[in-house]
Amino acid sequence: MARVFPAMTASAAFALLFLAAATASAAPLSFDFTPGGNAQGQPTYTSARGFGFEPGNGHAFSVRLPEGNYRVSVRLGGGAPGTTTLLAEQRRLVLENVHTPAHKHVDLAFIVNVRTAALAPPPPNAPGGDAVRLEPRELDGLTWDDRLTLEFAGAAPRVASFSIEPAEVPTLYLAGDSTVTDQPRAPAASWGQMLPRFFAPDISIANHAESGETLKSFVTELRLDKLLSNLRAGDWVMIQFGHNDQKSQWPQTFVEAATTYRSWLRVYLAEVRRRGATPILVTSPERRNFDAGHIVNSHGDYPAASTKRSDRSSPRVRLPTKAATGRITTNTAPIHWRAWSSRACAAAIRGWSPAWPTTLPPTPGTMTPLTPCSRRTEAAMNHAFRMKLKPGHVVEYQRRHDAIWPELAALLREAGIHDYSIFLDEETLHLFAVLKLREPNQRATLPQHPVMRRWWDYMRDLMETHPDGRPLEWPLIPVFHLD
Repeated sequence: MARVFPAMTASAAFALLFLAAATASAAPLSFDFTPGGNAQGQPTYTSARGFGFEPGNGHAFSVRLPEGNYRVSVRLGGGAPGTTTLLAEQRRLVLENVHTPAHKHVDLAFIVNVRTAALAPPPPNAPGGDAVRLEPRELDGLTWDDRLTLEFAGAAPRVASFSIEPAEVPTLYLAGDSTVTDQPRAPAASWGQMLPRFFAPDISIANHAESGETLKSFVTELRLDKLLSNLRAGDWVMIQFGHNDQKSQWPQTFVEAATTYRSWLRVYLAEVRRRGATPILVTSPERRNFDAGHIVNSHGDYPAASTKRSDRSSPRVRLPTKAATGRITTNTAPIHWRAWSSRACAAAIRGWSPAWPTTLPPTPGTMTPLTPCSRRTEAAMNHAFRMKLKPGHVVEYQRRHDAIWPELAALLREAGIHDYSIFLDEETLHLFAVLKLREPNQRATLPQHPVMRRWWDYMRDLMETHPDGRPLEWPLIPVFHLD
């Protein structure tokens, strides 16, 4: 495991029982850094206290918590002007350059995923293991542990307080290599660790990628098992491999582009789908190799193999090359390049899933707003997705829609939705929804609207839903159009 704790005293046990009880209850855990608060004076993390700043790092504050998704509500600001950036766990960007005037505060929220390497032990005589086989470099990191860690960064960080509570939200999982993983030290950065910054606090990003990984090693090290153990219907999984899979000098993990690479990808897609989640294939971003100022293709046939015919029903994101951004040749290219790729992936998710409120959080920052920039993002005016009806409810489902609430119809039109139809496959009870959207539109705000929430509560007894009542939705990828 990443950290070894000494034997607990009675006071330590009491403190941890208090934290566990607070986490399990409706009351959030709260930490106040202002004078008189429970976290003032730079307290150091100890097993007895269960929270505090990491030893030797006065900017990283940790709270001991079990695995899961957590909503963090933070208050920024203080007596002096501030510019605050927050990083979660191993430098996942969650808030960027939030400016607060003197004696003013701003309240923001985001979701953090916490996990350990533990797995449920396999049955007797069954193959497998009871923990992910971590690399030595991961043991001292902030990813695989029983703590939620926030790093206070920025030109002048001003964190007044924050609270933590469990969050029942869909999760976007990431599987991949060093260009996806949470890089531990600046200036190295991946698109995966910047992705949380581009989502509202209604989605969790669980980054399981690690440097050097391949499709094969991700399985043999039980990383895929760990990801699948927490995967739920309605979740998403972004899959990006290729940098290391193409290395023929690594004979145990090499896969050939036209054959075994595509076959292994199909295994991942099938495992994700059979749990009711949606896989997304992401092509590998190019290496920074140049010839007379032009980027050199170092991936050969692998990007085409992942997007051509591995599985045409899966969404795909093709990350751009030099032609898409002029920043790649600058000294800060690793940071800006990954940020651009993060925007591409976030925009793709927003375009594919009408149910996910993936608007940017109201955070002043240096990055520009999202624009759809993936190759397979749906056309701006057309959206289609699938839902699932429970058995025996066809007549009631149609009756309720025949009498749709006027206030709901008005809300959908005001959000920019029109020409909206739902079709039923009577054999499978799948519902196929097709709609058109004006641009710009407010579709992403619908999940927070009370009328929309009441309608979902009204319909949840008829449909397959998330725990919060939102219907499960699977995107449909366009394959043909005739004007």
